[in-house]
Amino acid sequence: MVNICLICRDRPWLTEQTLHSVRNTQVPATCTILDDASLDPTYRIIQGYAAIPHPTMQFHVERRFKTTGSAGAARNQAILASERQFGRSDMLYAGDNDCFFTPGWLETLLEAWAVAKDLGYGILGGYNHPYHLPAEGTVDRVFNGIHSIQENLALSSQSWLMEWETWDRFGPLAEEPGVRKGEDWLMTQRVKAAGLKVGKIDPPVVLNCSRTDTFGQAVPGAELIQDFPGVRVE
Repeated sequence: MVNICLICRDRPWLTEQTLHSVRNTQVPATCTILDDASLDPTYRIIQGYAAIPHPTMQFHVERRFKTTGSAGAARNQAILASERQFGRSDMLYAGDNDCFFTPGWLETLLEAWAVAKDLGYGILGGYNHPYHLPAEGTVDRVFNGIHSIQENLALSSQSWLMEWETWDRFGPLAEEPGVRKGEDWLMTQRVKAAGLKVGKIDPPVVLNCSRTDTFGQAVPGAELIQDFPGVRVE
């Protein structure tokens, strides 16, 4: 069982794509969606997808009528809401509303985690931003004949899988107002300073779909975000 925690604010097309694709798993999971004061059209999309039955996933929507003011605060509140609604399961997953989850994404990520934990990882991502380079001397570890595990210098919180103990030890995230304030970088550095690794699986099972942020501004590294057949990238 996995507590999935997604943060959402507007961007209705990307939100719908995220909530449609997160269902591409048969792993028992809960999915808590923190709606960070979206406008009504986006909130209706969130409500609609949360109401669709899924064979192994339960949904909960936590709506804020006033924005939390920062990505870090939104993610902290999403995780708190998930624990309050569902309690703690085996694992914790944090993500955003600008992702596409490929079929079997969580099955593959959990398979990778079984290997990564023994290799000393604290957080593992189904994706990582291209700016977060491999750690010096890293050797990719192939675990299923298709995917490998790669240690990185930092890990974008667009896709984080970890044990709850890791969140207790190194969280919560910093809550500096705004977006792209490095709250995920800071936490991954705390994890690394404690002697644990952070990294991703490759090829990714979670796709980054945003060249612009919530406010329509180009994100750093936008030119490196790939296009994928049948996946909307904004």
